[in-house]
Amino acid sequence: MTNNQFIEVARFFSSSDAHILRALLEAEDIQVEIFDEQFSSLTPVDSVIAGGIKLAILNADIDKAEPIIQAYYNNLKIEAGNVCPECNSLDISRDYVTQFTMFCYATFGAIAGTGFNRTTPQYKKCHSCGYKW
Repeated sequence: MTNNQFIEVARFFSSSDAHILRALLEAEDIQVEIFDEQFSSLTPVDSVIAGGIKLAILNADIDKAEPIIQAYYNNLKIEAGNVCPECNSLDISRDYVTQFTMFCYATFGAIAGTGFNRTTPQYKKCHSCGYKW
């Protein structure tokens, strides 16, 4: 692979997200190209069919771009509340089994007319400090 060849480094379903990362990379003098933006903006289904909006950089810039891209995605996790409130770690996971179980309790309670009288369990767990919320 030559240094002047573009390689895909990210995909988005929102053009605004793609352009935010593009601006961050271009501020560091990294050449960026965005592909399939027009096709993906037609309808949400077209975006899925096309595989989203693709952001590509030159192969020569990959080492320079990697920390910028990682910081961008880490900030998205923090803004979405996907960071541990105790230790600020990003190494967390969601407990989908508990969520599904609580959904079943709520659905059954609504159907049977018994209501839903359980406390909300913790859905997220930090793998760094073990905190659950």
